[in-house]
Amino acid sequence: MEGTKCCSGIHAYRRYTCCMEPVSKLEKREIGLNSLKDKIDTTTPGGKLVFHVFGALAQFEAEVTTERTNAGLANSACQRTKRWSAFQA
Repeated sequence: MEGTKCCSGIHAYRRYTCCMEPVSKLEKREIGLNSLKDKIDTTTPGGKLVFHVFGALAQFEAEVTTERTNAGLANSACQRTKRWSAFQA
């Protein structure tokens, strides 16, 4: 690739598509990302692999967090219903 964009670190993205869209746009303009802090260079096959794996892991973590939050909210609602019905009797 002709140009390489240097940055001090890869931003933590919550969704895979959020971190891949900007990189795809840069690749179309023949600009690669080179993270000085994380040693990730998207102009190389290995750097692209690491970047994609980190993005996929970030999305997985976000989805698991959402899943656990929803389960906790459902459990809390169920507990409130049980407590309320005990007072009704």
